[in-house]
Amino acid sequence: VHHVAWTTPDGVLYSSNAGGEFAEEPEIVVDVEVVGLSIAADEQGTPMIAFQAGGEVVEGPASLIRLATGHEAGGPWTVETVAEASAPEDPAGTAVLLTSAGPIVAYGSDGETLMAIQRGGEGAPWVSETIDPDGGVGVAGAIDADGNPHLAYLTAGGDVKHAHDVGEGWEISDVGSGAVVSPPSIAVDAEGIHHVAWQTDQ
Repeated sequence: VHHVAWTTPDGVLYSSNAGGEFAEEPEIVVDVEVVGLSIAADEQGTPMIAFQAGGEVVEGPASLIRLATGHEAGGPWTVETVAEASAPEDPAGTAVLLTSAGPIVAYGSDGETLMAIQRGGEGAPWVSETIDPDGGVGVAGAIDADGNPHLAYLTAGGDVKHAHDVGEGWEISDVGSGAVVSPPSIAVDAEGIHHVAWQTDQ
């Protein structure tokens, strides 16, 4: 089953071909403008969409990291705030990754790459932990064949970095430099080889 989410100035839309083909009318997930969209689906076909939205209180955070979880076709989406963050960097990015410890949402705030996770399982409070104190721009992610999370992201200066946790804590690697305009992209193949792509101005 293919799960697709995208943004418009009016909010986040979603569609899948779970019924054999994509529906004529997409579902409305949220009706506010957001950035940094990412999507994943679990083994039961439940879609989860992470994104960054503007703060919703007068004297609150500059932005909110939110996670929308779908239900059966046509059912309501559950939307929860998993973290507070600084204003989105350009390019913005989040990564929702489905791990054996539950979903994690990686994001950037104040020049750091962080992740939100429910320590204690579903229903526990979301807590944020720093992955890399230098990064936080255009966060993207992938899961390898063993279920380990991998991230690609940029620093404010355009350096490209990679982080993964294969059971011994997060390890940080320098990948490249000169990234501009768009977030990086990452994939990990069946043999565990990391592939990271990014755009430069040349």
